[in-house]
Formats: sequence, structure tokens, C-alpha cells
Amino acid sequence: YAVPNPYEQLKAFTRGQQVTQQSMMEFVDGIEGLPAHAKEDLKKLTPSNYIGNAVQQAKSVQKFL
Repeated sequence: YAVPNPYEQLKAFTRGQQVTQQSMMEFVDGIEGLPAHAKEDLKKLTPSNYIGNAVQQAKSVQKFL
């Protein structure tokens, strides 16, 4: 979505701060240039339901052994 400096924004938000569910929701809401549907998708992520690309990594690990 061409959000400017996404990593730097997240880093500035989290460094030295206690991050709560509420503060993370507010951070997501404040991301300029991110469509509403993408913000809603991000807000649904939790540590227990996000696996990222773990499946892909697990399937490819054999070639590195």
C-alpha cells in the first residue's frame, strides 16, 4: 500500500514503550495510506493466530540441512 517508512513507524511506536492491545489498535488506526479493510485485517491478528510464513519455512528447511 506504499505506506511510508512502515518499519520506522512501528519501531518508533514500540521502542521503550509498553504496547497494549488498545495502543496497538490506535497505532493501526493512525497508519496513513492504509485502506480500512487492511487496518481491520491487521486488528484481527493476535500472537495465537498469526503464523506468518512458518509453513513455507518449515517445508523448505530440509534443503538447508
